[in-house]
Amino acid sequence: DLPQERRPFRLLVPCSILLTMAGVYLGYRTMFYAMHWFLSFVDNYPQPAVVMQDPNTYILFFVKLMAVFGVVFQLPVVLMGLAFIGLVTSTGLIKSWRWGIVLATLGAMFVPSNDYLSMGLISVSILFLYYGSYFFVKYVEYLKKRYKAQDAIAQNGD
Repeated sequence: DLPQERRPFRLLVPCSILLTMAGVYLGYRTMFYAMHWFLSFVDNYPQPAVVMQDPNTYILFFVKLMAVFGVVFQLPVVLMGLAFIGLVTSTGLIKSWRWGIVLATLGAMFVPSNDYLSMGLISVSILFLYYGSYFFVKYVEYLKKRYKAQDAIAQNGD
């Protein structure tokens, strides 16, 4: 059996990897729409207009967009970690649902692009992850009770 300090990592690390991959994938799928939105500004100018930007700027934008989505998708892992140390409860998440909406709205403002699709996707993702975290935190509470019972049985057996 794992030492008490390592128990949360058995759940948090695989969840973190999977959620990061999902976030990067969604950011990758989003960047094509964001790029189309950026390049649509050229259509507003006379026809010989050409976009003269360095390709490094585009690459940096793509990396930032995928990184933001990857980091945002860590919300359930952060809330699960806070639940393991006792700072967050499932009932607390439900009681503070309004803060989840504020968090989603503010989070959408920090997306590197300013097109409505990227902002909307990140906002909906944050809301979905916040409300989905309720079930993850509930599972962490169940695990904490189970670990506590196992530790009590182990101490009584010694």
